[in-house]
Amino acid sequence: MGVGSGRLYAAVAVGGFRRYATYRAATAAGVFTNTVFGLILVSTYLALWDEKPQLGGYDQAQAVTFVWLGQALPAAWAIGGGGVEVELMERIRSGDSAVDLYRPADLQPWWLAADVAARCPLVDLSVREPDIEAVITGMYAERASA
Repeated sequence: MGVGSGRLYAAVAVGGFRRYATYRAATAAGVFTNTVFGLILVSTYLALWDEKPQLGGYDQAQAVTFVWLGQALPAAWAIGGGGVEVELMERIRSGDSAVDLYRPADLQPWWLAADVAARCPLVDLSVREPDIEAVITGMYAERASA
């Protein structure tokens, strides 16, 4: 891949980022929702571990870590589809992907650049979600030690 094609894919990524950055309020709402559900799960897990310490061979800290990782990682991976995958499948179904093959650019890096751009707003807020969760977990730890 030459310098010129690298610029092309960077331009595709920048354009995709601008396109998907318009949904930042929805992304923030998703982070809020994941945090609320995480709190519900943490409360449930802590109640379980209060009754049965070392449940499943894990302590409370490991159980809470499991909950927050379970809440944060799907946002970073954008599990559930949408975005580039749906667009690519629609282009294949409609036959528009034939036009994509005539472009003077490799199809896979093109869609990779678009996919990376689509994930950037999600990854950006997913990096902040563990910070929120660390504060909340610290509050639980202070309560438990008191």
